[in-house]
Amino acid sequence: MNPLNLQTEIEYNIYLLKKQADEKKIDWGKIREDIKIVAHEYIKKAKTKYIYNLSIDEIKALKELKEDRSIIILRADKGNAVVIMNKLDYMNKVKELLEDQNKFCPVKNDESANDENLINRRLAQLKKDKKISDKEYNYLFTSGSSIPVLYCTVKVHKKNFPLKPIISMCNAPNYRLAVYLANMLKNCKEKSPSYVKDSFQFADIIKKMNIQKNENMISFDVQSLYPNVPTEEAIKLAVDLIWKKNKERKSTKITKNELFILFNLAVTNVHFRFFSQFFRQSDGVAMGSPLAPILADVFMNNLEKEKIQPVIKDKVIQWIRYVDDVFAIIKGNKNETLKILNDINNVHDNIKFTIEFEQDNCIPFLDVKIKRTGNKLETSIYRKETNTNLYLKWDSCLPRYQKLGLISSLVTRACRICSNDEILNEEMKHIKEVLNQNGYPKQ
Repeated sequence: MNPLNLQTEIEYNIYLLKKQADEKKIDWGKIREDIKIVAHEYIKKAKTKYIYNLSIDEIKALKELKEDRSIIILRADKGNAVVIMNKLDYMNKVKELLEDQNKFCPVKNDESANDENLINRRLAQLKKDKKISDKEYNYLFTSGSSIPVLYCTVKVHKKNFPLKPIISMCNAPNYRLAVYLANMLKNCKEKSPSYVKDSFQFADIIKKMNIQKNENMISFDVQSLYPNVPTEEAIKLAVDLIWKKNKERKSTKITKNELFILFNLAVTNVHFRFFSQFFRQSDGVAMGSPLAPILADVFMNNLEKEKIQPVIKDKVIQWIRYVDDVFAIIKGNKNETLKILNDINNVHDNIKFTIEFEQDNCIPFLDVKIKRTGNKLETSIYRKETNTNLYLKWDSCLPRYQKLGLISSLVTRACRICSNDEILNEEMKHIKEVLNQNGYPKQ
């Protein structure tokens, strides 16, 4: 029972008992004290009682894992898996990442207070010059922040299980400034004809396409995009976009030079902590920053337009990109395709692509599996080999609407991606099996 409801019930019954005690002229004081002691114990138990959906053995095992200092428990980058890793191996892998002197350098102390002062002084000047409103100043003013923390997820679907570094910036000195600039840039970003916003849009495009026998499906992947985005170049592109739109809309009073300064405060020289050591990221955008996705996209849009499209023109029939993943249809043999890969890998020193060829007339892209059937392309749901089929358990203590929402999202995804009824029926069978495995009722 809810402790509040229990307390209400007790108070109501005390009221009824007091009426009876008064009528029968019974000593109410002693009865009240006895009820008070018993009621206090019941309310205390109600407040501290937990309903476990784990067995005693499972709770014991989790406690032992948590207390084992020789291991570290991490999330997998994809597949909804849990990774248990030797802590020393994890530390060594992260150390290798941080030894890249072009991207990171160690610092002696926590620089959060200094970063706060730099941002607040700039904001105070903008407020004084009436370039930002009091409301904007109050939102952007930073106080009591903490240094961002580096953690990694494990790419279990890739060879040697590389780590994906993420800098958690939720309470960083420049977090709100990054959100502010990201929203400003979002309204000014130009649409790229090759960009898709999600797998649904991608599937809609693919279903309408035809492919010839002498054409090949290819996927390209940018290696570690975020750490390799050249910040100086990306900031210039972002500021130019905002300034171009501002000339038309007059949406901000902040000058172009001041925008450069704000972007540098939000993006460059990000300080962070890894365990007890302090570092500074000197290049690349920090994955975890609100500005990272949109800044990386602005850079890639420009790279495609200015450098990649002139190289692949007349060679690539279809080029579709989602962030750092590209689906392409190329006319020619494998050697000609590898020549294209070499060409696009030479358009920028920081950006290098890897390639994957279609196998057995199939190729995956995002969570879509594309299959060649004659000159048509079929689409279905793609799952990596490392996918665990783990979802929110039915006996979880989370609200029921979240579990129903999970069912709805899985069914919606199947309906929007699967290209025909036969594929959809197979996917629906799979969804039912997986949900049953996660404790969901069969009916």
